Amino acid sequence: MAETPDPNAADLLEDAWSELIAGLNDARTMLGDPDIQPPVATDRNLAEGHRYLLGQLYRLIETELQQTSEFPYFQRHPWTICKYTIENPDNLYLYAPIDSHGTFRIEGRAYDHAHWQGARSSSERLAPLYVIFEAHSVAPGDSGTLDELWDGSRVLTGMLASTDMNVEPDGSFEIMLAPKLPDGYAGNFISTLREEQGKPSIGATKLYVREIFGDWDREHSLDMQITRVGNEGKHPSPRTAEQTSAQLRDIGNKLKGNIRFWNAFYGFLLDPFEKAPQRGPFHLRRNEILQPRQAGLSTGGGQATNLFGGGLFDLAPDEALIAEVNLVEEPVYVGMHLSDYWGQSLDYANRLTSINQEQAHRDEDGRLRYVIAHRDPGVPNWLDTTELASGYITLRTTFPQSPPAGRQPTVSCKVVPFGEIARELPDTTPSVTEPERRAQIAARQRHVTRRYRQY
Repeated sequence: MAETPDPNAADLLEDAWSELIAGLNDARTMLGDPDIQPPVATDRNLAEGHRYLLGQLYRLIETELQQTSEFPYFQRHPWTICKYTIENPDNLYLYAPIDSHGTFRIEGRAYDHAHWQGARSSSERLAPLYVIFEAHSVAPGDSGTLDELWDGSRVLTGMLASTDMNVEPDGSFEIMLAPKLPDGYAGNFISTLREEQGKPSIGATKLYVREIFGDWDREHSLDMQITRVGNEGKHPSPRTAEQTSAQLRDIGNKLKGNIRFWNAFYGFLLDPFEKAPQRGPFHLRRNEILQPRQAGLSTGGGQATNLFGGGLFDLAPDEALIAEVNLVEEPVYVGMHLSDYWGQSLDYANRLTSINQEQAHRDEDGRLRYVIAHRDPGVPNWLDTTELASGYITLRTTFPQSPPAGRQPTVSCKVVPFGEIARELPDTTPSVTEPERRAQIAARQRHVTRRYRQY
């Protein structure tokens, strides 16, 4: 059958393509827009900023052009190619589009998961330390304005953590997502609709999964797929110029929105550059970490079962920051890591920029002491700044049930001369040799390569 040109389709796509390119250029301009307080325009910050922008573009191309709630699948983001939101290096983040009018089924399988119920295992292959599924109404940042933090549009409709999941002895599991619990169903369930008396109902459009790794040597990601119930065996309609044009516009608009939102979020709410007229209780302090607290506006959301502590390191070449964490109640997970001012975690595959409780040395008094420094001090729990003079510190602690007041973790910090690090640590602190440090890095490289393999 002979095909004929369609000038209307060509014009529609030409206009949409122009808007996409304009959006990309606008987003690039925002990297230096003083109104949203970007990082100082150093060589490294500019280089990382352009990488950050392209990583966002990479993510949005897949999210907007490929993903649909009719035929969803699990997409990785953030990850090593697209870093943002001060993401956790211990996490495999997964995303799938959903809608509150449909029913979705997740089918999965985990390696040995005895630790999800608090048991110990000697298996060579384990499930991730902790997994949490969350259904959300919107994706943070797409609007481009901080108003979304207060306008009620960001809602968690339902969640499920691995500590509460029903899993078969062989590691297989099923999770259903729907507006209401299906009749007769008694398995794992996540609500996609939030209803409160006297208020309009709010439906979920996004499913986010966090697989948190503790033992990077033995823990392996879940094998999972998501399907919209009723669409098994069906196929999407052929692509149209109208559909692609709308997606091109969405990519450009959401790219601008995310660059503007996250720059403004860091610049105004965290205030790392101390430009606010008055220092508020949630503004980050230099060489301090705020006491851990529940995810909320000041943390940009985040995992619902986490208590977050945020701060800044700002160190001279001959200085180090010692951060001491006291865990009154034992959490499922503890992680400390460093990020740059674009909200990108520092290189955690090839350098020691993050440490969780499985990797950390704990002192005899039960406390975790971290040393943040520009060069290796030869002690455990070193966090490598990767030669950045200043950046973010994030402490995450995961509690399936939030500890009562007075029993939450606490943290304190102290700047010391590099040559006096050993004097500030307990006498029983072991030393770490250069071969041992290289072995640590090699283990990290193996894990990250496995976590993000492309086949």
